[in-house]
Amino acid sequence: MASPAALARIRQGVAAWNAHHEACPGDDEDLSGADLEGLVLRGVQLSLASLRGANLAFADLREARLFQAELSGADLSSTKLVRAVLKEAEMQGVCLLGAVMQEALVQCAEMAGALLAEADLTEADLSGADLRVAPTCGKPVCAGRTSGAPTSRARACPVPTCPAPI
Repeated sequence: MASPAALARIRQGVAAWNAHHEACPGDDEDLSGADLEGLVLRGVQLSLASLRGANLAFADLREARLFQAELSGADLSSTKLVRAVLKEAEMQGVCLLGAVMQEALVQCAEMAGALLAEADLTEADLSGADLRVAPTCGKPVCAGRTSGAPTSRARACPVPTCPAPI
């Protein structure tokens, strides 16, 4: 669950967030499950932050620093991640449907089960990234996502798994 103080700070904008991060790195940076859909967070410093299950659909994270950030289960559909740094990020089951990741640095990220359909990975560096596909039943889709239009209260993108054999 997201920290109320962290939520208030991120909603104040990039300058407030980055100033606190620089003064107190790692201090109270829990944005797990937060609804940050459509926010403009260009250049935000989220390295080591927890964004597990957060909704960042349609957000602007161009040039954001997400080094070793915890993003597992987050919805980053149609998010702008141009020149973002996601090195060693935890991104299992993250939804990147239609994300723009041109020139993003995603080296050694844990991305097993990530959904990358329609993502623009032009000149992105995914060297060493774990891109194993999770088993699915049918076509995985991002919850709340419809035809490219922003959705209010879109939720994290679950990767449906096949039931265990009997």
